[in-house]
Amino acid sequence: AKNGSNWLTERYFNMLITASDNPRINFCMHTICLVEDGEGTAAATIVAGEVGFSIGQVYTSLSGWTAERSPEALGTTQLVLLGLWLQRKGYAFWSLGASPPTPPVPESQACSLANVC
Repeated sequence: AKNGSNWLTERYFNMLITASDNPRINFCMHTICLVEDGEGTAAATIVAGEVGFSIGQVYTSLSGWTAERSPEALGTTQLVLLGLWLQRKGYAFWSLGASPPTPPVPESQACSLANVC
């Protein structure tokens, strides 16, 4: 989120998880994380990611983030890899999302809060 603001409220995030857990609904929440492997004994670190959902063959991005801006363009890398994954999985359309509600589940915690789909 720009300038530290975050529209992904805990209530909205929990609603996404609840919908994804319901097998009667054609809805799947996704948390996408780009992980930098730790070297030697260092732990792996999440450096970029996003929250999104799919309905059938349509994937919608909700919120993307990077741990920090860097010359490596990790946010761009995450998007390119996500696009390749969506293509490989047979998605027909990728919506880059819309602008929903108001704050705060920290984006960096989204990958650890939901491990679905």
